[in-house]
Amino acid sequence: MVMETTTEFEDVSYIPPEDLVYLRKMFQIYHVLLLYISPFIIVLGTTGNILSFCVLQTPFFKKTACGFLLKVLAVVDTGCLNCGLLRFWIMEIASLDKLDVRNLSEASCKIHSWLTTLFPQLSSWTLALVNIDRAVSVAFPINSRIIWTKTRVISVWVAICLSLVTLNSHHLVVQSIQEFSYGTFSFNVCIPAEKYMHFAQDIWPWVDFIVVDAVPCIVIIVSNVVIIYHLVQSNKHRTRTVVGHH
Repeated sequence: MVMETTTEFEDVSYIPPEDLVYLRKMFQIYHVLLLYISPFIIVLGTTGNILSFCVLQTPFFKKTACGFLLKVLAVVDTGCLNCGLLRFWIMEIASLDKLDVRNLSEASCKIHSWLTTLFPQLSSWTLALVNIDRAVSVAFPINSRIIWTKTRVISVWVAICLSLVTLNSHHLVVQSIQEFSYGTFSFNVCIPAEKYMHFAQDIWPWVDFIVVDAVPCIVIIVSNVVIIYHLVQSNKHRTRTVVGHH
């Protein structure tokens, strides 16, 4: 279902010739990268994630919390590749926006927008949990399997997943197919409805930045600091022990 209201474009302001040359070069580079590099990234990334998932199915990894997190990370990263980059590559090789999966229907517009933001956030938080797992293993080498059990890790990941699913559910309401017209030419685009434009442009980017980048990055940095600290302390203790024996 397409929204009845249409938006007409205003005349484009004058662009200096030197800027046009620069923009044309940038577009050429963009199209070359998207057309020829994207399929390699998609194929190699997807294949690598599938192989990783198969390896992590071995009995040893099945028993560990890290094995669970790495399997989930492989699935989520595959979703990131095939939900985001694959869409742009298909549009590029077809040279038609009609093949944009978001423009096929209201449902595809909402669901794809929802998944495109959900997968990167899940990937960031899963990677953060992997770093926490490493930090706990280094800081508490004896009791790590008691403190950070696979059951607890699964519970934490599921809680994070449900929270992110809920957080991103606004896409199911905000996004819709809008009809635009320029003279006699008209086309449909999946964008936020006009009444939600302020939220989508001014508020949500900051929320997304905090969730997908800022907080997971802080968790990863703190986890690595803990790991480095305990490794340094362990090395100092080992050195003192060796010197004491001599």
